Amino acid sequence: MRAHHLLSTIFALTVVSIAGLTTAAVHPENNSGIAPATAAKLQRIARQNIADNLSLFPDGTDFFRAAPGYPDVYLSDLGLTMTGLPDQFSAAQVKNVIDKFLARTSPAGWIPMALRQDSSVYVYCSGWDRRCAHATGDGAFFLPLLEELYWHKTGTTAQFMGDSRKVKAALDGIPRDTATGCVEVVPGDDWVAWGFEEEPRKTGLDAIGSVMYWRAATAVAHLYSRVKDSANARYFARQANLIQKSLQSQSSLLWNPGAGMYYAASSQNRQIDILASALAVHCGLPTAAQRAAIGQWLVKNYSSITYHGYVLQSPSSWAIVGYIPKKKGEPYGNSPFGAESYQSAYWSVGNQWISEALSVSSPARAAALTNAFANNPDPTMEYSRLMAVRNTAFRRTSSRPLAVRHLPCPIDRQTSAQSPTSLAHLRLSSPPTPHPESRSCCGFRRKTAY
Repeated sequence: MRAHHLLSTIFALTVVSIAGLTTAAVHPENNSGIAPATAAKLQRIARQNIADNLSLFPDGTDFFRAAPGYPDVYLSDLGLTMTGLPDQFSAAQVKNVIDKFLARTSPAGWIPMALRQDSSVYVYCSGWDRRCAHATGDGAFFLPLLEELYWHKTGTTAQFMGDSRKVKAALDGIPRDTATGCVEVVPGDDWVAWGFEEEPRKTGLDAIGSVMYWRAATAVAHLYSRVKDSANARYFARQANLIQKSLQSQSSLLWNPGAGMYYAASSQNRQIDILASALAVHCGLPTAAQRAAIGQWLVKNYSSITYHGYVLQSPSSWAIVGYIPKKKGEPYGNSPFGAESYQSAYWSVGNQWISEALSVSSPARAAALTNAFANNPDPTMEYSRLMAVRNTAFRRTSSRPLAVRHLPCPIDRQTSAQSPTSLAHLRLSSPPTPHPESRSCCGFRRKTAY
């Protein structure tokens, strides 16, 4: 459980304004349901969290760590924080992150997932991907949103004009299904679409990757339009429109019409994805009917999917987990994490999205999530295993396949990642034994907190 996690800052500041103000606007008699003292507490913690994660590159420019115990900068964490709290960062700070990451783009067009404090590449791929045939989508998905943010802050298109070739190459490098436009994980050619869903081995169409690609492609289409590049503007607009048409269809392989939620994937791990569904609402992708259905499902199942202000990624533990083996065709590596821990545990990473989706049907529930999170002893943790027994209403009844049960914790490798085709960027050495009460650091830059 990474304490003082940068992404918890988003929820601490934005959910007060988004969920709270939504409640006040829709039901003014409720007065938002968030006490002024609670709002002030979260805002104070959030601002302190940003300050605590401030660090410097060798050239004296600043960046923000994923957590105080982690010296590296992760594009997904920082991209979500900057775009979620744009007023907390200057245009120069946004530009610096863009420039540093694009300067380390690989010859294959991969944008790094993370940089070291000396601004060299730390990783291109998730630690759960030993083969690393495709870069984890974090760089391709979040760099365009920083380009968009920089344009909003400055009104200038010069930055994007200089960066557009690398941005386009990164998005074009994401595997996608030609018929639906959706991000795809072909069986046998596994990769990780997004680092915060790196443990489950999804195959087929990938929901959260598709939503993130749609959001990035939409931003890039608008930016190309601003620089009068109509060909590339149409190119990305067509991609975004195809994904949106696919995901808005009641017959989509990623839509569960009975539940009114998106599946995580169309094949392996085809189970409800709370984060993907809520993110789709946050981004404005679903139809009005789908948006309402997602809000209703979250309200109906609120007590089963939340714990002290944290929310499950899926209502049932991920069915198939493991690390992607170095050699194509080999079985998944085993995981030490139980069925109700790590990415089957409770998270705060998507709370802003979930709060907004809750507000569609019940602003009071959105406020309740905020209040519960604020009442934690330390509302800066990225995920929680503090519960003694997780709610079992959605627990799987089938056993997990032996080949993909539980994998060793990929936590400590500190080797370089200069070549995306080498194993140097994998952070996987002889797997250490995680602390039994704090298995929080596996795979994706976790800071263990006792």
